[in-house]
Amino acid sequence: SPFASTRAKAMAPCCCRSCVPRRGMFFLLFALLGVSSAWVALPSTRPLLRRRWALLSSVTTTTEGGGLSPTSRPEYVPGKISDPGYVRIFDTTLRDGEQSPGATLTSSEKLEIARALSKAGVDIIEAGFPVASPDDFEAVRRIARTVGNEVREDGYVPVICGLSRANTKDIQRAWDAVKLARYPRIHTFIATSEVHMKSKLRKTPDEVVDTAVKAVTFARDLGCDDVEFSPEDAGRSDPEFLERVIAAVADAGATTINIPDTTGWNMPWEFGSLLERLVTKFQDRDLVFSTHCQNDLGLATANSLAGARMGARQIECTINGIGERAGNAALEEVVCALKLKGDGLRTAVDSTTITPTSRLVAQYTGMAVQPHKAIVGANAFRHESGIHQDGMIKNKETYEIMTPESVGLGRVDGDVGIVLGKHSGRNAVATRLRELGYADVADDAERFAAVFTRFKEVAEKKKGRPRRRRPRGPRRGRSLLRRQGPGRPLGPRRRPGHHGLQRRPHGDPHHGRPRRPAPRRRQHRHGTRRRRLQGHRRPHRRRRRPRELRPRGRHRRHRRPRHHPRRRHAKARLAIRILLPPRLRRRRTEALLRLRRRHRRRRLLRTRLPRRHQQAPLLEQNTQATRPGKQQQQQQLQRQVVTTGGGA
Repeated sequence: SPFASTRAKAMAPCCCRSCVPRRGMFFLLFALLGVSSAWVALPSTRPLLRRRWALLSSVTTTTEGGGLSPTSRPEYVPGKISDPGYVRIFDTTLRDGEQSPGATLTSSEKLEIARALSKAGVDIIEAGFPVASPDDFEAVRRIARTVGNEVREDGYVPVICGLSRANTKDIQRAWDAVKLARYPRIHTFIATSEVHMKSKLRKTPDEVVDTAVKAVTFARDLGCDDVEFSPEDAGRSDPEFLERVIAAVADAGATTINIPDTTGWNMPWEFGSLLERLVTKFQDRDLVFSTHCQNDLGLATANSLAGARMGARQIECTINGIGERAGNAALEEVVCALKLKGDGLRTAVDSTTITPTSRLVAQYTGMAVQPHKAIVGANAFRHESGIHQDGMIKNKETYEIMTPESVGLGRVDGDVGIVLGKHSGRNAVATRLRELGYADVADDAERFAAVFTRFKEVAEKKKGRPRRRRPRGPRRGRSLLRRQGPGRPLGPRRRPGHHGLQRRPHGDPHHGRPRRPAPRRRQHRHGTRRRRLQGHRRPHRRRRRPRELRPRGRHRRHRRPRHHPRRRHAKARLAIRILLPPRLRRRRTEALLRLRRRHRRRRLLRTRLPRRHQQAPLLEQNTQATRPGKQQQQQQLQRQVVTTGGGA
């Protein structure tokens, strides 16, 4: 019929990420039109429409790589989550991750990382600490203005958060930075443990509670409807005092309560019981409890998952687990753990973006990922043991609980992550030979046995050692043997600076004893001595200047005496720079320069130059002046000979 093609098109899968048929998309479109009209017409029905919209958008799909990519998530409402099993992912890579020693990010790098996090589907992005520096403030503001307003097709927009201490200056600065976002949030904190209150804050518990309440109240008065409060070092705080602080800030308007294990002190069962107590205590309030766990004992991910199991519905983490000291809970570990064994808990993060985002963060922060890091390490999906390789060749599920494609790591068809080494078995070597096109060698038992034996010999020597390039020039090194000949015995070639035993000719007075170590030479600039030790030939050098004309070095052995004019002048310059006013400083400097010129003239007069360094005109003058004297001497000698009769 003429409508067959139309019907086929209507039943074809949609081109967007959600695999809903075209007719379902039409239904959603009409439903949205009705919801929008009702939204405008009847403001009283908006809470009901929010719930209806959350129900309509609760569809999850699976990507081709096997990574769970939930395109739908509950509508973001501060302090509430309509889906009881949904866990919000709070990424603090741009704030806590940047606090790692040696990790510094520019504004443009932060913006690019924030866009990568938004593409991954992170719920909240803590963009920085705006009061820390003008550049940090501008970076947070730029992210809020751009990433915080980029709406995707499914309606997702990340929440942009700024950190602040519990004072009005920090909170005002944070609000000025994030208020341009569609969903802004202010995150304020104050310490609640006894050691922090006594040593760092020097405040009483009542003063701490009052400060926290004033901070949250001021943030709400600025117009921020989403305020997160963190009692710093909650893992070591008194639980009763913690409940008192949380109740006070909840009354003041806080919507999210973050429970941080600031020092990584807690065990998973301790942290889980603390979250269970707090969630049960405040279950009647509109609060979302969160976790922020440090990795000082390597338990950050375990504590975060224990808190989520006991009722926390937000987990704060970072890409690659970077952060202060030993780092934070790793986002990739939390997401993959909830995906594989969430037991009813889920996130909306697209796991296929994990590897690209991890490499981007590692490149910009300069912090390399350790090879055995879970999920994103270089060895996470590699196998060298012969038993593991045999199992992977037969069935990948024997030693991999997830596929590398599910975390965004592509593999060539047929590749199972085999790395040949000294522990590899026959099956792995034969498989690699077939991949390289030597199936006949792999099938021939005798030839394969010879190849496998030779492979084991080479693998035992080369494992983990990159091949070093031979330096240009003559081949030098301890492993090279001299050619036997007259006066040149067989033995290792001696490297410069190597003071080991060496065979010598029979006329050697040392008789094979170790040579005396050569005096240590002064280290030359630009690595000249190092290159010479590596086997480079010494380039041709011009004749050195005489000792009187060489500049004195700054080595300790060549330092000038204490009362040398140069050292006295240096001390005088320092005193002039520190003590004297500008006018007297100029006068004194001029006098010092005159003194230096005088010393230089005296030194030049005292210096006796060798004949080859004397000027040519002086030599010509001297020769011209001395030639007449020699002629006169010869004439006088001839006259004496003539007068004395010695001509015969």
